[in-house]
Amino acid sequence: MAAPSVVVSSPSLRARGLEVARGLREAGLLREFVTTLGWSRNSRWYRTARAIGTGLGRELERRCVPEALDGCVHACGWREVVRVATHRLTRNEVWTDRVWWWAERGYDRHVARRWAGRVDCIYGFELSSLETFRAQKRAGGRCVLAQPIAHYRTLEGILREERRKFPEAATEYDQHLEASLSRVNAIKEEEIALADLIVAQSDYVAETLRAAGVPTDKIVALPSAAPPVQLPRTEFPRDQVIFLSAGSQSLRKGTHYLLQAWRSLKSHTGLKLWMVGNNTLPATFTKDLPGEAWASPAVPKPRLLELYRAASVLVLPTLAEGFAYVVLEAMAAGLPIITTRNSGCGSFVQDGVNGWLVPAGNAAALADRLQWCADNAARLPAMGEASRARAARWTWDDFVQTHNRLIIEFVGSGRNGAKEHHA
Repeated sequence: MAAPSVVVSSPSLRARGLEVARGLREAGLLREFVTTLGWSRNSRWYRTARAIGTGLGRELERRCVPEALDGCVHACGWREVVRVATHRLTRNEVWTDRVWWWAERGYDRHVARRWAGRVDCIYGFELSSLETFRAQKRAGGRCVLAQPIAHYRTLEGILREERRKFPEAATEYDQHLEASLSRVNAIKEEEIALADLIVAQSDYVAETLRAAGVPTDKIVALPSAAPPVQLPRTEFPRDQVIFLSAGSQSLRKGTHYLLQAWRSLKSHTGLKLWMVGNNTLPATFTKDLPGEAWASPAVPKPRLLELYRAASVLVLPTLAEGFAYVVLEAMAAGLPIITTRNSGCGSFVQDGVNGWLVPAGNAAALADRLQWCADNAARLPAMGEASRARAARWTWDDFVQTHNRLIIEFVGSGRNGAKEHHA
């Protein structure tokens, strides 16, 4: 009997989708990895285009797939080219989202026409798999849904409350997203209903699915893994404590509570706050911040890695996530972590050992942890080493092995393989 075949459909080239595909290929299950823009470094046209210029080369590099997937990547990316061009030409989030919506729907229809019913299982990601799942189920095939973030009811409830408390923070983009919720949520709801197995990116995501009434027996929580740990840090910042907030600076990320906590510290002497990432909060939120605080737009990955190694503590007071990969990146770089359980990284952060979990939306509790770090700077290096050790215990190879066992049982037995998996 032939081995079951799986198509992984991932519009982006995020690490989780690539590692899912790599593992399935190693297990002999992967028929194709489908994405928007992705190519091999070994292709002739990639090498030719790479020689044209460094700017184009950097963009091409971002879209490269690992060598482990050479020969099994199907790219359908002209719509993605239009989306990227729209973003770069307009820098308008509303227009970019409208083009993304058109591109995502077209991508889903393409995958449905080409692959649905031709393989045993389609492995798709939230909001890009509805037409594919519909066609696959009509053909008698099976569907796995990767759920990267909290269930939309949880997410909406949190954001609605924050906008009620901070109405001045609502942007034109927020209003646009609010107006499109019904069509977006309808797709998410049907994808969940059609899925035979849902792989949640964290225990937190799985809990929000259960709270929304999704059957427990088709949910499995499997966290993403840490990147390779960096060499031990030879020194931490001296005579200062640098708090790093990396990622988008927004209501959902809890940046406004970080700013409240920062303002409430009893002294800012010897303290720095670095906020790196696109900021969607009004300028009034960051106006006249005390002490040494600066904000920067998003930076390339190499620069972000440098900031990890220059900082003292990563602070991510997020209100709702799926799995905040920035936490594991910072841990692998040897940073203590201050975050919330809603980051999805609760199993990676142990209070007082390598950081703290603070209640989401609680500026006072966050300020207490910031103040402790300021008063106990000499203890931070040991906490950073504890972070490195914890990150090293759950690598992408660990993820792949665990995920492969899950999918092999699922596609091989005709039953879903939903079980709890802990990193």
